[in-house]
Amino acid sequence: MNTTRPPASRPHDAAVVELLKADPDFATEYLAAALDEADQPGGQVALLAALRHVAEAQGMAAVAERAGMPRETLYRALGRSAIPTQI
Repeated sequence: MNTTRPPASRPHDAAVVELLKADPDFATEYLAAALDEADQPGGQVALLAALRHVAEAQGMAAVAERAGMPRETLYRALGRSAIPTQI
């Protein structure tokens, strides 16, 4: 009798971050695709999610340092409750 379990499912966000960690070059393509869709309905929310995924994959603290901002500010700016606005 085989008692091994199938792999547990994982949240989409976690899977995307894992992909971005495994293939950093994918981040460029991923962000470009999100940027291309930014002017479509829901596109700003998708772009915000893509930026969050890439920042998580590269490490929020490292990204915040490179951006010259406190880590907490970056978390708030890219958080799920952030509201994208048009400039």
